[in-house]
Amino acid sequence: MSRLNALRKTPRSSALHLAGLLTLAAASCGLPEYRMLVSNIPKDGKALEVAAYVQATPTSEGALPSDRIVADIPSGRSDLIVSVNLRGLYNSPDSAVFAAIVRDAGGCITAVGYTARAAPSPTVADVELPLLVPRFPALSRQRCSTTGPILLDVQRQEQGPYGKTDFRLLLAGWDLAPTDQVTVQSQIVLQPTSCQFQSCTDRCRETVSCLDAAGGPVLCRTGCTLTTIAEYLGPSRLILHIPEADNVVQDWAGGRTPIRESATLATMRGSPFQVTILRASNSQSSSYTESKASP
Repeated sequence: MSRLNALRKTPRSSALHLAGLLTLAAASCGLPEYRMLVSNIPKDGKALEVAAYVQATPTSEGALPSDRIVADIPSGRSDLIVSVNLRGLYNSPDSAVFAAIVRDAGGCITAVGYTARAAPSPTVADVELPLLVPRFPALSRQRCSTTGPILLDVQRQEQGPYGKTDFRLLLAGWDLAPTDQVTVQSQIVLQPTSCQFQSCTDRCRETVSCLDAAGGPVLCRTGCTLTTIAEYLGPSRLILHIPEADNVVQDWAGGRTPIRESATLATMRGSPFQVTILRASNSQSSSYTESKASP
């Protein structure tokens, strides 16, 4: 585990300098490579954790140091300054991103944030690390866990011109790794007549009791898996791109029989998504289910 040592008060009345080791060298030994202003610390914050991700280059893979900076938050502080030097295998990277969380007295995560990609500087690289409070903390079942992966928030976003939009999910979490496996399922409910064959049932594997058009009880299909493309940004941030063309659920008996569309991305977006992230190395997972479908 990394150590943090309080150095001195800064001219900012609400700030405190902390020097961190992340398999790193103490930033107090000369100028640090990075100096982060961690802001918007919640009033109930008791402990700060900081992690780093050394980004990939054309000639090297990205690296996720296992060490973390951990420190108690002095009472009444809303900002902290964390100074860091990367050392050992992570010495002088082309660039790095940093992430942070705040835990309350019960050990539950109450805020999360991340920096933009930043290159080290011989005269100190100053980076901003604003914290955000998860919108619906009750939906994060693992936010009081001490080991990851931990999902804290899921937001929908759509960018780009009409007909070429990039629909994606912005995942906020903690201790996320590039090798984690992420699954997204739509809670859309499909009538059994719309999802009869393997091409559909393999993709929408769950069943739920519902009523047919005549009001009779039937088993409908739900939990339809979406095809996604993951973009890893760091220990607290992941973007899932969801291509429209790859997310059409077909119901097809095979051969020359008609192919019917049971669901499209547009219709699956009309229901809440359930996002699950799994770490295969220890079979630990975290899930987040939207309370309702957002725009």
